[in-house]
Amino acid sequence: MHLEDDNLQIPEPDAQFEKRIWAKVSAEMAIRPGVSHKFLWLLIPAALAIAFLVGRSTRSPEIFYLPQQQLLQAATSEHLERSKLVLMETANGAAPLAQARAEQLLSTNRLLRRGAQEAGELQTAELLEELERVLLEVAHSPQTMQPEEATALRARIREQGLLFRVRLLENKNKQNTELAD
Repeated sequence: MHLEDDNLQIPEPDAQFEKRIWAKVSAEMAIRPGVSHKFLWLLIPAALAIAFLVGRSTRSPEIFYLPQQQLLQAATSEHLERSKLVLMETANGAAPLAQARAEQLLSTNRLLRRGAQEAGELQTAELLEELERVLLEVAHSPQTMQPEEATALRARIREQGLLFRVRLLENKNKQNTELAD
């Protein structure tokens, strides 16, 4: 027998339907004698407070900060590697090639510098700040730099030992990342 939705009619329940259902449900929900509702409601907040305190005391705070610090070091190492290429291209007189790369590295450099400052790594933040100045100068330099400007920029990179310091920090971060693994 096949019924269509249009012909299907659901009968209305009788007037006593709700009372019969409630009687069955309330019999199942009957509270045991001697147990008070107030007592049960006091147990719930107490259990939550105990669970919270146990959770706070069993975890050390370093667990939350260790992965973030490792991530910062890994990202800084990768950034320094790419920045090193820009510095070498600039120092070797290939500034037009370095311009586009320097522009791309600027925003990452700013984020990493802020992260290093917040993490308390002041030497890293200082180096990234100096690197940012050079990246800005390279990114905003004209396509064809005057020989005097190019020589001054190369001299500044050499005098500050920027390339050397970038390599040192890059190696330090790689070692720290490898030790953490």
